[in-house]
Amino acid sequence: MNIKRRDFIRNSFILTGGFCLPSSLAALGFNTPGQLLRIRKDVNTLGPADPDLLAYRNAVEVMKARPASDPTSWAFQATIHNQFCPHQNWFFLPWHRAYILKFEEICRQASGVPSFNLPYWDWTLNPTIPQPFKDTSSPLYESSRRAAANGNGSALAEFVGQNAINSILNTSPFQDFASAKTSIQKKRVASGRLEGGPHNHIHNFVGGKMADAKTAALDPLFWLHHANIDRLWNAWNILGHLNSVDTVYTNHLFQANFYGADGLPVDFTVSSLSSVAALGYTYEGQSAPVAPARTVPGTFALLDNSSIKSNEVARLQKFQSASLGVEGFSQLFEKAFVSPTSRWKPKSRCVTAIISGVPTNEEDFYVRVFINGKHITKDTPITDPHYLGSFSFFASNHDHGDGEMMEHHEKQRLYFSFDITSKLKELYGVGRKTSSQKKAMDRINFQLLTIPYIDGGKAEFLDAQVEIVVTQQA
Repeated sequence: MNIKRRDFIRNSFILTGGFCLPSSLAALGFNTPGQLLRIRKDVNTLGPADPDLLAYRNAVEVMKARPASDPTSWAFQATIHNQFCPHQNWFFLPWHRAYILKFEEICRQASGVPSFNLPYWDWTLNPTIPQPFKDTSSPLYESSRRAAANGNGSALAEFVGQNAINSILNTSPFQDFASAKTSIQKKRVASGRLEGGPHNHIHNFVGGKMADAKTAALDPLFWLHHANIDRLWNAWNILGHLNSVDTVYTNHLFQANFYGADGLPVDFTVSSLSSVAALGYTYEGQSAPVAPARTVPGTFALLDNSSIKSNEVARLQKFQSASLGVEGFSQLFEKAFVSPTSRWKPKSRCVTAIISGVPTNEEDFYVRVFINGKHITKDTPITDPHYLGSFSFFASNHDHGDGEMMEHHEKQRLYFSFDITSKLKELYGVGRKTSSQKKAMDRINFQLLTIPYIDGGKAEFLDAQVEIVVTQQA
């Protein structure tokens, strides 16, 4: 087990605390006239002459005309993303919340519209690029995007469809939802469901500048995409799911990463970014849950000797699947999920599958994951009962800034985590098992299927392994 993997297992599952948005503004202290929350709206509900849409067009045009040395310019704001943004760790969500918050402020100043609120792109309801961003005469248009995306192409339902989003919103441990623990802002550890799924997929679906972390923020769609990611984090909190209160997370300081409309640097601690209401805004239609709540409170920690890892390595080519087996699963199952009364304990135990591997620099593919599937092919539907989820790649060529002296091969290693608790319940049921049942379930198999985004695209996933980690509510 290498250092990064060991640190991930020991450190990534300290999960607790959080914020649940009250329905009453008075409960938040916003009961004074003039202090109501700003509301970010779905861009697809805005008409061509909507003030927010017009203000955004004007702001982008003004910012693009400013010199790159100006912190409020389009070029400078995009550079911030490459210099400071965290990916594949738990600072991903709060960092981007602060980033778009200050960008929104700059847009108000640049457009001359102090009431401007950044719209969001709800790619679940509307998986095609919003029409105002397809107008070739508009500053919102970006010619580098995939032709299909700038045309009538749609993002894939397996990443952004309502079933996929509901599954993500029902992921309870913070780090399985939001990405894994580290104390280093730009150290890559493991992508959670939200980042490794719809976030990465939309970057790749749009393509062009959006598909590269160094240039992604140069596309005006970037900001609306991340507003939607922020909205889903807020929705997850509304459902009662809990952010981490580990001080490694809450006390982290984003120092001089961002700039206000005055061009001066601004600092944020992660703790100051946990509540959108405390920051003065909310999202249209978020007064009620958007998926069935499944709240898991409290602290989770790794159970002793409750981690098993496949000894196998998979090398995948496009449209081909390979199976990764994990031996000794029946013993782990008994220890983790069966009480003396033979009852399943999903609220006190969480099982995470961590899929690791080294992708090539070519990110033009994604991976579907199945558990105990047979004869998995590109035609196997995602409605198959063995389908677990999908993940996509983004920022593997990103400037890491993690301060570690590592070989290039190691720096390219990516991890994707899946909460498989409910899937195991579906596949294996509850209660103790007979000896023959234990023998049959002693090996659990994960099938990984790589699918290129474009015909002829290269798809190779090297040194893939799977590890199963069990955590327990303290």
